[in-house]
Amino acid sequence: MNKKFTYYLLLIRGKLFFSNIAFMDPEDDMEIEEPVNGKINPTTPRLRDGGLEGGIIDSTAVFEQITTIMTRSYCDNYIYRNTELERVLNDYGYYGDTCYYYHIKNYQGNIRATINHMGTLKEINNYYPYGGLMGQATSIVQPYKYNSKELDRENGLDWYDFAARRLDPMLTRFATPDPKCEHYYSLSPYTYCAANPIRFTDPTGRYFEELDYQIGFERISYALDKIQYIQQQIENGTYGLFGSIEDGQKRIEQLKASVVDFYTMAADKTNKFKIHLINVVEYSPETRRTGSHEYTLYIPQNIDGMTFHEFAHGAQISIGEFDYYENSPNENYGVSHEITAYKRQYAYDGYIYVYGTRSEIGIHNMDKITKRFIKKIYENGVKIYNYGDEWYNK
Repeated sequence: MNKKFTYYLLLIRGKLFFSNIAFMDPEDDMEIEEPVNGKINPTTPRLRDGGLEGGIIDSTAVFEQITTIMTRSYCDNYIYRNTELERVLNDYGYYGDTCYYYHIKNYQGNIRATINHMGTLKEINNYYPYGGLMGQATSIVQPYKYNSKELDRENGLDWYDFAARRLDPMLTRFATPDPKCEHYYSLSPYTYCAANPIRFTDPTGRYFEELDYQIGFERISYALDKIQYIQQQIENGTYGLFGSIEDGQKRIEQLKASVVDFYTMAADKTNKFKIHLINVVEYSPETRRTGSHEYTLYIPQNIDGMTFHEFAHGAQISIGEFDYYENSPNENYGVSHEITAYKRQYAYDGYIYVYGTRSEIGIHNMDKITKRFIKKIYENGVKIYNYGDEWYNK
């Protein structure tokens, strides 16, 4: 028996939801309601065997032929609707309906307005924090809105397409879990931008970032891997070959603290922290104030403990332990901040080698990171922490 349908289709949890149904070539076992203006009430028509009831049909039902009303295809920047070219996207807007359109965006990449090539305002968008449309002063002319992502309004879903996942702006969460959620165990895998959509963006649905924060998340994943590695060595009894079990446990605690350091900076709503990669052959890792409530962490290109040394300083600034005045740490800065930072560094590397007055100083036990150790650190014959007794007592 040949059954041919034309309808909008949506698959949710094993059920097919549909509307705008029209039947063609009906057989004797179907009850048909005459279309009104080309449409039939989706809750009215049903198969006598119960396969179609109440506008919902089991997804296991078999149809020999299904014809959809609308299809949309994407080929790079070319978008087709029912095989006809609908628009061509570019970095500034798009071409469609024989006209060029230009987007006006804010700092997050949200499209606030769209104008045509004549400068005529065609669309204005206002958003709630998670992308919900607050109101539009003009008619809708194109689907790209929040974070320049496409708002899918088919079937009334109103979800944003973030490539890897879909964002529901009303529920303020993704519809599916983060594919890298094991790297951010303190956050819900459905959370959008760590629940801070004003500060962060999520360009692909796979991670949220602020400028180069992706680097930070990558480094934190290394710290988590190191925790697992040390824990395995302790459990199988091989860590004693490299140091005491107690020292290994201290390294684990410091690595966990490094993860907290990073999230402390990421959650800071007052200060902004940037991460910049450097070549340690030419430059030294450090943390600087680079603007009003803005700090830049200069960390090595290759992953090592100095990354977490600077993460510690960033967190210390974030929680107000010390700050900068005219590019120098203020009076609250002291040796205790460096001891903490070097412990974070040691926790990842398992050792520290620094230059003393005449030779290298090697540290292979965290308990050796003390004031005395800090005093012995030199670079090019110059004492790095050349402060008075007051600094060494803080």
